[in-house]
Amino acid sequence: MADVFDLLQQRQIREARHRAEQVGIETASAQVSVARLEERIDRLTLACTALWSVLRQRTGATDEELLAAVQEIDLRDGVLDGRHSPPPVACPTCRRLSHRRHRFCMYCEAPLPQDPLP
Repeated sequence: MADVFDLLQQRQIREARHRAEQVGIETASAQVSVARLEERIDRLTLACTALWSVLRQRTGATDEELLAAVQEIDLRDGVLDGRHSPPPVACPTCRRLSHRRHRFCMYCEAPLPQDPLP
């Protein structure tokens, strides 16, 4: 009976080690993804700062005007939440609306028009 218990315990230990290794791999992958996102945010922040600096110098626009424009764009979807939510896209086949990040209509599975990459 002790041998059966030992075998069961060894199996549980192997499974626990395997799960721990998987979690370690997933954690490393998540860390890489976060680092990439942080790099993108840094580049976007730099680009936005440079654009605002050029715009302010060339047009005399004020920070208040910029903030008002940000708020107006934020409210286009009806919610002041600090997020840009583009309008949904209509399926060319069934005309139902879908979020722009979907590639296919969830109702009829037709391909949805995609925005060109910037």
